[in-house]
Amino acid sequence: MSKYHISKSGKPALCKATKGNCPLGKHFKTEEQAYQHVQKEMSKEFSLLKTINSNCLEKEYDEKKNLISNANFKSREDEERQRTELAQLAKRINPEVVEEVGLSEVLNEVSTPDSGATLAINENGTSARVPVVGFCASPYPEHSVVFESAKDLTFDSLIEFEREVVEQDKGIFSQEDVYIGLWNDPSTGKVYLDVSKRYDTSEEARKACEEKDQIAYFDLQTMESVDVDRNATSGQKEEDS
Repeated sequence: MSKYHISKSGKPALCKATKGNCPLGKHFKTEEQAYQHVQKEMSKEFSLLKTINSNCLEKEYDEKKNLISNANFKSREDEERQRTELAQLAKRINPEVVEEVGLSEVLNEVSTPDSGATLAINENGTSARVPVVGFCASPYPEHSVVFESAKDLTFDSLIEFEREVVEQDKGIFSQEDVYIGLWNDPSTGKVYLDVSKRYDTSEEARKACEEKDQIAYFDLQTMESVDVDRNATSGQKEEDS
């Protein structure tokens, strides 16, 4: 009876050796059985490599995040490079850069100093899509409003803000990576509500802030604001109580 083994090239092949003299080990009755064995072994190897690679990436991510938290940067360019590298690692670990959350969670997230959120409200009106990788800045200061504190920001005011923005610029939220942005300024306690854009690099976000006279951009990896110009005043229109 013909038997099959796995050749040195890793493929199923007909064994032509005399009985007991084949150096290639395990044999199979059919070529299909040999092929299935190859697929199973490849799957195990891939799964193991994937786990090892994932663990290495997460370790590298944590180490770089700790370095950034110490803020020991040689220059602005060095800071932007490190922040961008962290974002790239985050994307390799989790290619899905957008997640879904409840709107109530979003409001809770901006209740503490230097907290923020970037979101696109879903049609059901109770949940939202939020980017979790990259950097967010507001290149649309004409749409910004400011609340005196987080307690003044409500679900209704969020919906109303979206409605007013769409009335002024119908297609603005259909653009790629454009969201509603929220930021609790740690130096004043005021909450900024604006139209935000997600960027892949720290440098892009910083340049957007400089161009539109914005105070800071938000790092989604470290969940902190990065100052660009504390004296910037663009978009600081107060919301009526």
